Amino acid sequence: MRQSTRSTRIDLRLPNDLLETIQNLAADRFNAPIHHISGKPEITPVIIYLLRLGINALSEDQTDVYPFNLKSDQANTDLITRDDLAKAIASLRAELMSNT
Repeated sequence: MRQSTRSTRIDLRLPNDLLETIQNLAADRFNAPIHHISGKPEITPVIIYLLRLGINALSEDQTDVYPFNLKSDQANTDLITRDDLAKAIASLRAELMSNT
């Protein structure tokens, strides 16, 4: 892992369908720049945004633990409420529990 005082580079393995979804979000809804070597949208800012969104939704005191700091041209996502996200998480949790 490469580390600086501000961030740490990690190896993250995602299911291919999830990666494709994140890449599509990056390109279509966040206007992500295209990586000069791979030719695919840069997804790190989108993954960080999604992680922060999930952490904020799950924070017990219902305050935003992490602020969102995407550039204004990347913030054209549909609005989602905490309640919507909580319902989606509960549904996913139930589905995961039923598959075990």
